[in-house]
Amino acid sequence: MKINYRRRGSGADIRRIWPTQPADVENRTLSYPDFPRPRFPRQTNRDQIFFGATVTYADARGAEHTVTIVGIDEANLEAGLVSWISPIARALLKAREGDAVKIRTPTGEESIEVLEISYPEKKR
Repeated sequence: MKINYRRRGSGADIRRIWPTQPADVENRTLSYPDFPRPRFPRQTNRDQIFFGATVTYADARGAEHTVTIVGIDEANLEAGLVSWISPIARALLKAREGDAVKIRTPTGEESIEVLEISYPEKKR
């Protein structure tokens, strides 16, 4: 029994077309073609702030703070982990070392300067 594969729509969905003839399914093994797994490249632009970056910045009073941009469920301000949708992270995203970015706080707009950007080392 041969299974035909046909791409439908944008090519993301694959639909199996089964033969119309009756078949002895018990004694047959169906195998699926080996589709390549998508490979997502690691972040190579390490001089700009993206998800997963650890950032040290100085506020207007000169105090230094270090935060790591993480997912929503991993956020823990006491541990220095801020969600990527938090105001501080949204202000820092795509900034580079030495950039001054503005962040909205309850007391008004504040300027902070990016001092250092680092990413975790690649796991082997």
